[in-house]
Amino acid sequence: MKTIKTIWPIFIAAILFASLSPAFASEQATPETKPVGVGGAGIGSGQVLEVFVWLILVVLLIFGVAWFVKRFSGLGPQGSQHIKTLAVLPVGTRERIAVLQIGDRQIVVGITPNQISTLLELDKPLEFSQADGEFARKLQSLLHRSQNDAKGDINGSA
Repeated sequence: MKTIKTIWPIFIAAILFASLSPAFASEQATPETKPVGVGGAGIGSGQVLEVFVWLILVVLLIFGVAWFVKRFSGLGPQGSQHIKTLAVLPVGTRERIAVLQIGDRQIVVGITPNQISTLLELDKPLEFSQADGEFARKLQSLLHRSQNDAKGDINGSA
């Protein structure tokens, strides 16, 4: 929705410019030239349709560029030496679980389109190997263990 908020001023300015430009053109007309629509053929329905088609194409182009920038921003190499992403596990279409290395600490975070939440801070740093699926198993076991600990705390305190 941020994109729509940034486009509104541009859209309103374009509408104002388009609505004021015929009036401005008629004031600036010299005696040799006639403004559009005065004496003779006016604006036809084909011209109106063409203007609306171009308007729709421009609006779609703006949304397409905004989507492209949003989608592909941040694909370059990360320049931070203090925060490193060690591993990422997708758990949904737009949700991920990631292990971050911050200094000498490792933190497991949940990432959604709306927020980033700390799931747990690891006491012992995980050692990552190149074997496929091993990280997912370790992460699942840690998450199940932390969820069971949390359920135990809730059940024990009740």
